Amino acid sequence: MIRIYSKHTKKYYEIIEWMLEHQLVFEIRKITSKSSLTKNEIFELLKLTENGFDDLLNKKSKKYLEIENKIDAYSVNQMIEKIILYPSLIKFPIIVDNNKLMIGFNKKKIRIFLPEEYRRNQLEQYLISFDSKL
Repeated sequence: MIRIYSKHTKKYYEIIEWMLEHQLVFEIRKITSKSSLTKNEIFELLKLTENGFDDLLNKKSKKYLEIENKIDAYSVNQMIEKIILYPSLIKFPIIVDNNKLMIGFNKKKIRIFLPEEYRRNQLEQYLISFDSKL
């Protein structure tokens, strides 16, 4: 099942609209200072990244700028604790499904969450319509 980790932003509503439009089953995990990511959730996200914390960290956040010089000295567990305490350290939205991860919202890239059969049918329809124009 697709999981969406997000704060209430414009992108959050765009993702929900896109998911509903494509009739996908998903669950939403709203992230706030009172309802942060868990240690297990952060580990699961890290497993799917290519560059570990670098992919997840919001380098424009105020909290990141405060600890930027110390980050290299933190252990993995210390960094996870910081993220739990300060959810603003993470980029949102995050969309996850089994072995797929997308950080942010991009209408072209989010198609990875569509079933393969659906994407194949769309491609066939496009090719048919393209051939008929020739």
